Amino acid sequence: MIKQFLNRTNELQTLNSRYNSKKAEFTVIYGRRRIGKSRLIDEFIDDKRGVRLLAREESEKMTLERFSKNLAELFEDETLAQTTLPDWDSFFQYLARKTEEERFVIAIDEFPYIVEQNRSFPSILQDHWDRSLENTQIFLIICGSAVSAMEDIMGHKSPLYGRRTSQLLIKPISFKNIYREINIDIEKAIEFYSVFGGTPPYFMEADLNETLEHNLVHNVFQYDSFLLQDTEFVLRNELKKPHLYFSILTAVAEGKTKVNEIVNHTGVKRSKVGRYLSILRDLKLVEREVPVTEENTKSRRGIYKLKDNFFKFWFNFINPNQMLLERSKSQELADKVMEGLPNYIGPLFEDICRELVWDDYDYQEVGRWWYKENEIDIVGLNSDQKKILFGECKWSEDVDPRSLYHKLKEKKNEVRWNGQNRKEEFVLFAKSFKNDFTKEDLTLVDLEKMERSMK
Repeated sequence: MIKQFLNRTNELQTLNSRYNSKKAEFTVIYGRRRIGKSRLIDEFIDDKRGVRLLAREESEKMTLERFSKNLAELFEDETLAQTTLPDWDSFFQYLARKTEEERFVIAIDEFPYIVEQNRSFPSILQDHWDRSLENTQIFLIICGSAVSAMEDIMGHKSPLYGRRTSQLLIKPISFKNIYREINIDIEKAIEFYSVFGGTPPYFMEADLNETLEHNLVHNVFQYDSFLLQDTEFVLRNELKKPHLYFSILTAVAEGKTKVNEIVNHTGVKRSKVGRYLSILRDLKLVEREVPVTEENTKSRRGIYKLKDNFFKFWFNFINPNQMLLERSKSQELADKVMEGLPNYIGPLFEDICRELVWDDYDYQEVGRWWYKENEIDIVGLNSDQKKILFGECKWSEDVDPRSLYHKLKEKKNEVRWNGQNRKEEFVLFAKSFKNDFTKEDLTLVDLEKMERSMK
């Protein structure tokens, strides 16, 4: 099992940059459950004076008692250790005194639980921030897992609107950043990432010394497995009416990618489907994709697809095969997965290749393109230089680059972007290629080359 803190370099750099400012900071950190918010805060605080105060589903009195003990320990305050701050006004007054001249990090985790206890809490915080805290050295973090609740708390109707000095939406870790932390060959890494994805607790359950099949049988397809149960747990804890979201995710996994298809498949009203899809997008469980040459908000050709790899795996393989698990047929289900794995990985391999194009090529927009029967896996656009890239991805060995290149050349004229007044280049990705076919405008990227680039 992976035990180290998985790569959050960019997020830590952002927090440290804010920490080094010589003013009060009010940072909001949010993202769905399991995504690594609390661990990020702990890593950030590790070499600083600070504390993460964890709210719970309990009474306000009990929360204040625990927070008082935590603060007494942080500030080495024997007087506070013998008593309790009686209310939130006293809590923030105490923090203002203690951080007036010195830098301390105070992180309030699971912030929405406190708001449930006391609906006036955001107003109380706003009042103390405006009157005293913003003139101290405090580094205040509020953190929450309920994405919609956190966005409401910080929205324009909230008393806290305009008070935050920064915010971080914590997303799954990219393949590239996970790959830099592990020591296995890239083909195996892609297979593991296609199942466990970039959610740290999921990937950290994987035993990288064993095969993927062994992991499926022993770490996933067991009834006491945290992984087997967590998809439903997250949906129930993040969302109201989880059964409706479950139906929508099932429909998308089965290939119902347009709103009208989802409506017809689920029976949920169109107006509600739009709202539910918006929330699933906020949770980074679903994404809306449009051809890269079109504007996202204006395009009518948008489709929906599952975004989180483990949720995608769960809805593609576990949900439709619950009967096998109920009959303890773990190996039989693993055999089924391994048989379907190459086709399943294909689209995920395209995502990884697009990520590589973002990092290694000079393009302002990178995405997929399609029109009627034509589809191109990767199209990169650079409007400033009138430059366009066309790419294809094959999760296969011994791919014939000559044939793939000529097919791509045939399709590229259907992409009506800057007409004849553009510079074109081509890139092909595959596990391996049959030969070293060369063209001046063509780059071949096999797994060996991809590994060098990512490491």
